[in-house]
Amino acid sequence: MTVSFRERRSGILPSHHRVERAMSGRKQARRTSVKDIRSILRLTHEHGLSVRAVSERLKISKTSVSTYLLRAREAGLCGWPLPRGWTTMRLLNGFYSGGWAVRRRI
Repeated sequence: MTVSFRERRSGILPSHHRVERAMSGRKQARRTSVKDIRSILRLTHEHGLSVRAVSERLKISKTSVSTYLLRAREAGLCGWPLPRGWTTMRLLNGFYSGGWAVRRRI
């Protein structure tokens, strides 16, 4: 839909234009790759970086970093390097297909 001259001149946009403008400024979510998961574990356990430092370095939210660390801890991954048998496929299955239980608040 087009905006009339009067609306443009007044600076008041119809509500659907304001929503479109607000939506265009949102960040696009990206899926965390196995490489990112390995980097989270390596930076946390080998280099001793905080969740905030890891999230800033990898450009991933602090919530995502914390979630992946929690899932790793629940699976028994408490150090770096990964134990034998932890292949890329095992990480993918564990982190993305719901292989680990998600805690629910009751």
